Amino acid sequence: MEALGYRAIDADQHYFETDDCFTRYIEPKYRERAIHLVPTDEPNRARWALGDKFVRLTPHNLADSVSAPGSFEEMYAGKAALTSTDLIRPRDIPALMQREPRCALMDAHNIQAQILLPTLGLAIEHDFQGDVGALCANYRSFNLWLEEDWGFGADGRNFAVPMITLLDVDWAVEETERIASLGCPFVYLKTGPVAGRSPADPVFNRFWRTVEETAVRVVFHIDTTEFNDLYAKHWSEDPDRNVREYSPLQWYHSIIERPIMDTVAALLLHNLFGRFPEVQIMTIEHGGGWVRPLLRLVDKAAKIAANGCWLGGPLQDLPSDILPNHLSVSPYYEDDIRDLIDLLGLDRVHFGSDYPHPEGLREPMRFLTYVKDLTEDELRMVMRDNTARLLGLPVLETV
Repeated sequence: MEALGYRAIDADQHYFETDDCFTRYIEPKYRERAIHLVPTDEPNRARWALGDKFVRLTPHNLADSVSAPGSFEEMYAGKAALTSTDLIRPRDIPALMQREPRCALMDAHNIQAQILLPTLGLAIEHDFQGDVGALCANYRSFNLWLEEDWGFGADGRNFAVPMITLLDVDWAVEETERIASLGCPFVYLKTGPVAGRSPADPVFNRFWRTVEETAVRVVFHIDTTEFNDLYAKHWSEDPDRNVREYSPLQWYHSIIERPIMDTVAALLLHNLFGRFPEVQIMTIEHGGGWVRPLLRLVDKAAKIAANGCWLGGPLQDLPSDILPNHLSVSPYYEDDIRDLIDLLGLDRVHFGSDYPHPEGLREPMRFLTYVKDLTEDELRMVMRDNTARLLGLPVLETV
């Protein structure tokens, strides 16, 4: 940990939500439709629900029980099978649910600052998109809770990413403007289509114009999306399984690379960046192995369809030339980081540990054991300075 000679900045860390993350600030008229916890038959375990509909991600609240940080590290690194019985109870570990204890843990991990993503919050929109008013009210309540409990970077250390949905464009514009006025550098959108539309459809232009004008960066993180519903029922699978019960084909269709590839392809081929040239996006916990095949495929598609229909207008350049000016990536620790740097540029690649989730690293700085063939300057850029610039923090600060 100390070998770096400086503190790292982690672009992918998580918290576990408190029980009142949606209810604390819910608007009175939506109080009966707040996302809340419902007891289960299992002792000391509850489940998240809106009305009588449960969140499908998991059969219980992960703050009650989850595999320990880094439990799956060896499996993802190709060194072992997925066999973890090491469970923790996050609500009994203050650093996983409270800001001040987390800062002390960051110090122990040699982490100066971190981009913070939800755990439960990433599983909400798809399940409750049929009640747009309630979803927006729950997201705003969540964002107010997030500001209070974790903050949007005012402490210089914890940069939590607030939630936005495009299901109500007026609300998305209003909430993005409110968040940007607080100095928050990010907003989060789920991957995949939005109620049957591309996120780059011109019907969402007002949102993207707001993103451009406020200079917030849109973050995409692995989440629950339409992809399971779109594909599972047509390929002999059950779309109502929780993620722990997904088949290999469901993982292939719904989580591993395809959702982010299709989402970024839509942003490119529907000419979002031609219409809004200052928009910047960041993908976190989608890995980086999808970037090379995506660039090959979108270039081929753009050439073949040169005389076809162009939602959002025709491209002025090849997609592979456009994307490196707009995309930043926090890759998996097992990815080929050199290849990603060659594709996007050194300043577009960001260290992320996914701590404290089981599919991440046991400790954030274990990332260094997987990084190969980077010079000291390149390593400093990936481990710290690239993300420091996104967060408005000084570069080259040593311990």
